[in-house]
Amino acid sequence: MKHFKNILLYSFICSLAFFTNCTWDNFFWVAEKAMPDELNIETISCHCGEVIEINIPRGLTDDQDTSNCRYIWQGRDGIFIDPVYETYERDLKWIKDLGIKLLYILETHVHADHKTGSWEIKKATEAKTCLSATSGVQNADLLLDDGQTIEFGNFSLKAFNTPGHTNGCMSYYVDGMLFTGDALFIRGCGRTDFQEGDPHTLFKSVRDLLFSYPDETLIYPGHDYKGVSFSTVGEEKKFNPRLKLDHSEEDFVKIMNGLNLAYPKKIDVSLPHNLVCGKEN
Repeated sequence: MKHFKNILLYSFICSLAFFTNCTWDNFFWVAEKAMPDELNIETISCHCGEVIEINIPRGLTDDQDTSNCRYIWQGRDGIFIDPVYETYERDLKWIKDLGIKLLYILETHVHADHKTGSWEIKKATEAKTCLSATSGVQNADLLLDDGQTIEFGNFSLKAFNTPGHTNGCMSYYVDGMLFTGDALFIRGCGRTDFQEGDPHTLFKSVRDLLFSYPDETLIYPGHDYKGVSFSTVGEEKKFNPRLKLDHSEEDFVKIMNGLNLAYPKKIDVSLPHNLVCGKEN
């Protein structure tokens, strides 16, 4: 297994996870980032053939939120998960600089906390926008059915419904990695008190679907509020304070119904924008 000796870091990247099949010419990687552009990289740890992780200080956004969007590609075919409107110009530059042929833009759900950048990226790249067929959106190129697969490079990505945070949530699995959106966070989960959310439904989505994957499966959530960029199924089964295996469905519902969270700051702007995939009139 070759070691990477030179890694080019763009100033806008918050953290990178590289997955390699032994050579630079045949690799698969995930990049996740928060906002805004000015970042200060603290540490880099490299485990050849597994993960290269770059840890970044927190507190970089106006509301301390950490909306993550992720690029995945193999060879030159790529997909983009949960793009953010405020950073689409930066993201397009990166896609162009690296010569990626973007095939698909995947949303995990109709977000309430930020505006999607999918329409702007679609216009520039001709990539197809994709959401769950249960999401209720307009202007998507593909409305994905539960269990549908998407092919890119040598990989097959599986899309499957994980409702509960919203009734249109969808998670994605590829090559030992789960992209869970807001259905499952690291040591937490998305709220269930708006957008037709339901704690009973979310409990079943996590326990019956996400937790059915092997313990070593990596979890990449839609937010990382505590500065940790990924987890594993095994960790969340054991340590997630809301969803660990010694909690019952009744325990979970009681926790979620007792959160008393504030009305989302950006929902009145974000939802109308996101329900049309970011297409402006």
